[in-house]
Amino acid sequence: ALVLLAACVNLAGMLVGRGLSRSREIALRVALGASRGDLIRQLLLEVTVLLLAGAAAGALVASWAADLLLAFLPTTDVPLVLDLSVDLRVVAYTFGSVLMVGAVLGLVPILQISKPELVETLKSGSNSIVGGRMRLRRLLVRAQVATSFVLVVVAGLFARSLVRAGSIDPGFEPAGVIAAMIDVGPNAGTPTQGLAIQGEIERQLRARGDVQAVSFALNVPLGQGSRGGSVIVPGHESKPGERPISVRANTVAPDYLRALSIPLLRGRDFTARDRAGVQPVIIINESMARQFWPTADPVGTTIESDGRMAQIIGVARDSKVRSLSEPAGLVVYTPMAQSFEPQSFVLVRTNNPDAVLRALPGIVRNADAGAVAFAAAPLEWHISFALVPQKVAAALALSCSVLGVLLSGLGLYAVVSFWTTQRRRELAIRTALGASPGEVLRLVTGEGLRLIAGGAAVGLAVAIVSTRLLRAFLFGVSPLDPVVLAGALITVAILMLAACAEPARRALRLDPMKVLRE
Repeated sequence: ALVLLAACVNLAGMLVGRGLSRSREIALRVALGASRGDLIRQLLLEVTVLLLAGAAAGALVASWAADLLLAFLPTTDVPLVLDLSVDLRVVAYTFGSVLMVGAVLGLVPILQISKPELVETLKSGSNSIVGGRMRLRRLLVRAQVATSFVLVVVAGLFARSLVRAGSIDPGFEPAGVIAAMIDVGPNAGTPTQGLAIQGEIERQLRARGDVQAVSFALNVPLGQGSRGGSVIVPGHESKPGERPISVRANTVAPDYLRALSIPLLRGRDFTARDRAGVQPVIIINESMARQFWPTADPVGTTIESDGRMAQIIGVARDSKVRSLSEPAGLVVYTPMAQSFEPQSFVLVRTNNPDAVLRALPGIVRNADAGAVAFAAAPLEWHISFALVPQKVAAALALSCSVLGVLLSGLGLYAVVSFWTTQRRRELAIRTALGASPGEVLRLVTGEGLRLIAGGAAVGLAVAIVSTRLLRAFLFGVSPLDPVVLAGALITVAILMLAACAEPARRALRLDPMKVLRE
């Protein structure tokens, strides 16, 4: 929306500049009998052709850009389908929004252009500058600078957020862990048979000298899926009509916490004794312990978990489950021997990940001919999905800010260049009367600096208000991050001053005698 706004503001500024250069032509049309309605229809038709041509080109570029966005998704053995194709609905929306915004912003300069100062324009013998139109064009440039400033701030916030996300402690140690989805196959007709196949896979992996820990889990943290559950804690029962207490649940085998280096703060881990037919047990995380047992030890307490009574045997440290941005929630671990699933992840902590990855398919086949392993990769690969939204957001924000700054730079260049051209005679006289190059440079760049300062001030105010909406999408970065705001201000100022460089160079190279003879 901001890029579209910047583009249409640029278009409006071009229309004002074009109207200034066509003021004598328009005045002649009026003098020869053209009505204001005739002029408005003609000018709107010209603008509509520009808008339609631009929207058509944009639709073509979008079909390529969609494939570029898909490049941010991790490659997987399991196909990930994300349809970003450009269809009729997208094209209709694009053309409709472009025509609507473009027509609204283009109508203001058109209304001014279509009402020329007839006598003054015709008497001047050349195109004349009307103060109101130049003021409108300066206002449009300030709006562009403000828009580009907001875009650069948003890009900076997402970029810093992405960097911070990579340094956030997820509560577990993924380095040195490989994960693979294991399907124990058709030979696992009962949970006992399935657990036996898992046990054989674990035995063969542990027999390797480069493996420190092996476990199984229904889900990997920050992976492609997670399961919800509910609990009823004595003394904290829900009132009639209220929903039970929601938790994130995971079914894991013994040594899961050790394999991921999640500290066990109190109690014990699951063992082979925690099998079907005995007392159901669970491990909870520290946030759950802190919420329901702030001054007591929950180990040994019995609660209802997913409809069955289970005893708490341990408290594990908090870790991220679904996303890096989530606050610490309530998490429950249940033993796989009491809730077996035929498909689960095997987690192997090793000091030689490549060798274990190569050996894993053979180990699974040796355990049972019907068992298969797929999506085998380092755990960092599995949890890379957690950063996909941030990577896409940062890339899109950066692309939009580049487009916005380029559009703003073009608008500023056009205004300063037009201003310099219109005042060539004045600049020549000043130079002839002894003005130094520095004074001429200050005069030319002063126009650009005033536009930059005004736009940046408005952009800063808008950024302070609007970026608060991004708070939920940022990792450890304030929407009012002073580094981002200062960096955006410096970046926009440098790029905008670069847009003034060429008009300033032309002003310094003016030949006073040649200009005055003209």
